[in-house]
Amino acid sequence: MQPITITPYNGLEPHQLEALYRSVGWTSYFRRPGLLAEAYARSLKAFAAWDGPRLVGVVRAVGDGVSILYIQDLIVHPEYQRRGIGSLLISEMLKSLKKETSLFKGSFLFG
Repeated sequence: MQPITITPYNGLEPHQLEALYRSVGWTSYFRRPGLLAEAYARSLKAFAAWDGPRLVGVVRAVGDGVSILYIQDLIVHPEYQRRGIGSLLISEMLKSLKKETSLFKGSFLFG
């Protein structure tokens, strides 16, 4: 197995994103065609975990970009769980937010 790489999620693999959500039983996004893609397009940030060309995990953040931020979705394919991929995704998200915003300055996350 090659190393897992974390990249910004750019929406280029929507079929893999849908398959990842289905792999963990998160199907509410499929009630309306295009809902999942629209949700990601409107997210503040999203990161993907890749095993070569295979999408194996995602994390996305939503909020107002000023004072509110939520990690809305954190998903790792069941075959890849318990390997630290979720932690890598969260770490990358927090690192990018710390660099780009003042959202958490002075908070317990980045004290």
